[in-house]
Amino acid sequence: VIDAYQAQYGAWPAAGWHVHGYSNRAVWVKDIPDVKYVPGALADLDAFIAYVRGRGLLGRGVVVSEYGVLSRKDWHIPAELVPDFRAYRAGLAQRPAVLATAWFSTYYLPLSASDLLYQDGRLTALGIEWRR
Repeated sequence: VIDAYQAQYGAWPAAGWHVHGYSNRAVWVKDIPDVKYVPGALADLDAFIAYVRGRGLLGRGVVVSEYGVLSRKDWHIPAELVPDFRAYRAGLAQRPAVLATAWFSTYYLPLSASDLLYQDGRLTALGIEWRR
């Protein structure tokens, strides 16, 4: 994409990047909340940062506007994803190029195990951890 843009329009105009990172990488399995999947997502982020930095295009850095574990509520509940949240938070905090982060949360039933809130507005276990 970068090469095609630069060939057509010239210098890459972005001052930074906006990316998503998930444990699901290339799998959709019932053990997806296992924290063993977090390092793979962080390694993908590291590879991306190294790539754009190597091209002189890192700019101000990276905003990870979505990260987490996409899981179904019939497989998992928010409390089961707290260890993943902690692992991501610790890993992302160790990356100076990462400027800001946001855990993926939406009240969308097929993926609601990641929710920070219940439908009535109460915090889930993940929501409590996020507020900490």
